[in-house]
Amino acid sequence: MAIILTDGENAPGSTSGMMPPPYFNQLSGVGSLALQAPTVVKSDGTWLDGNVSSTTDMNTFQSGVCTAMKNDGIIIYAITFGSGSSSSTAQKAMAACATAGNYYHAPDNATLNQIFQQIAGNLGVLRLVQ
Repeated sequence: MAIILTDGENAPGSTSGMMPPPYFNQLSGVGSLALQAPTVVKSDGTWLDGNVSSTTDMNTFQSGVCTAMKNDGIIIYAITFGSGSSSSTAQKAMAACATAGNYYHAPDNATLNQIFQQIAGNLGVLRLVQ
């Protein structure tokens, strides 16, 4: 199971506010060209190689990762948070990422808390298998 929480906008940036190198694996400054996605094809027909500078390529990569996770049987809960994530593009992308019926939008903290409580309740019916 995975929970994806986002403001709904895939855009280059970093916690420092400075534009980082255009890598799609920018977690905690570990962005590099080492992470590759040869099964995800960009709009120009080439595959993603870690050097991604456009929002379109980031969205394509996100879609590919979500598809791969679902194909491996991973249940995905996707949540867009805040009033800024209410665009139909962002919500459609996250709804497509989520396992059917597991997309939520939280415009505020109270709603986000309710969503997490609902997800926690759903976990009670899951079982671990090997």
